[in-house]
Amino acid sequence: MEISLLIRRSIPLLLLLALARPGFAQQAPKKVLVFVGMPGAGKSTAAQRLASKLGAPTLSSGDVIRNTISERGLEYNKENDRAVAEEFAKKPGEIGRRMADQIAKASSELVIVEGFRTKVDLAEVQKAYPNTLVVAVEVGPKRRYARMLGRGRSGEDTVEYLKNRDRNEIRRGVREVMRAATLRIRPRGDNMDSLDRSLTGVENLLNEKK
Repeated sequence: MEISLLIRRSIPLLLLLALARPGFAQQAPKKVLVFVGMPGAGKSTAAQRLASKLGAPTLSSGDVIRNTISERGLEYNKENDRAVAEEFAKKPGEIGRRMADQIAKASSELVIVEGFRTKVDLAEVQKAYPNTLVVAVEVGPKRRYARMLGRGRSGEDTVEYLKNRDRNEIRRGVREVMRAATLRIRPRGDNMDSLDRSLTGVENLLNEKK
């Protein structure tokens, strides 16, 4: 009886000691910024450009698929990408849960994430990090297709393929993800100055949430 009472009285003291540890109270909650958009909209460019300026790490939801392909010892190509993406589609939220785990491992207070195709995956990150900000990069198909054709990537060499890809992304739910955005940016042309002006609005949003 006396031992039980002693333990109960010790618990509050142990909690106070834990809170008093150097750095414990100063730990800021992690902030997450997610860029979403259609293929070729410039999500990666925007994420990397802002990350470079703010000194934040970037993660890509597409890496979950690429890493899975690599772990299986398969070649990365559009067929394997599509097959693995379809596997994840049968496990709603799995990509989001894996991304949340990666965000947790990042040492930076701010983590910038590029790309989500479904609201379920985005919701998993928002569940883990309720203050997640979502930025939709909106660019018309004509400019997006010109960019992707200019990359010269194997499999991305016809407009018909790119239109098909758009349809698949919309079917998976990318439009719903974009509608859930906290902020929408529409950079003009491929001018970095225009993108930087758009990213200033994103920075202002981040500062408001401090």
